[in-house]
Amino acid sequence: MGASHLVSNPPPGRDKGLPLTLLYLSQGSLGLLGLLIIAHQRLWPVLLLRAPWEVVLGYGLGSGLALVLMFLGLYRFLLRFLSPNLWVDEVNLCLVELLTFPHVVGVTAITAVSEELLFRAALQTLAMRWLPAGWAIGFTSAVFALFHFRYWSRPILLVLAFVMGLVLGGLYWYTGSFWTGVASHFVYNFAIIILAQRGFFPREKEANRAGGPV
Repeated sequence: MGASHLVSNPPPGRDKGLPLTLLYLSQGSLGLLGLLIIAHQRLWPVLLLRAPWEVVLGYGLGSGLALVLMFLGLYRFLLRFLSPNLWVDEVNLCLVELLTFPHVVGVTAITAVSEELLFRAALQTLAMRWLPAGWAIGFTSAVFALFHFRYWSRPILLVLAFVMGLVLGGLYWYTGSFWTGVASHFVYNFAIIILAQRGFFPREKEANRAGGPV
């Protein structure tokens, strides 16, 4: 089903209901947890921009687009050679169908801000007090990947989440601003959701019919 139907003329109630409410609440709770850790550890300066805005936007948008292109290139390989049960996330594909365009923006924004608050601004900052930067980024990226518990049965997605964590953590360390990761995270999620709504990513049964091994 194309994005034009999902975005422009959603069926009544398509953008409402318990799943969408839980999505906002779950993501918002991550941001709240991050803020509580930041407040308890007196890490408030990490919330400042701390880098020129052109650096934040340049690195954020550029890396977000690079992550999208990397995933699309990998996707062609996955579709051709690997079993869909290793990488197709049916839950996410179902969730994106609930989203009208305003909710795509809203969910993408709250996810990017909340996850970067918790995993980069709070956890990575604390980890870097006790570990070298590389180890701190790797540790936080592993926690970030394992937090996506649905991916535990989808090892390819688990590895991709870890790689994305490395990129986001590296951006925070290099630019000094967690907002760089927010921008990158937003661009990546937004692009992937729009592509999913346009039917770019097949469901598991469709991927099987497309020629991937069962």
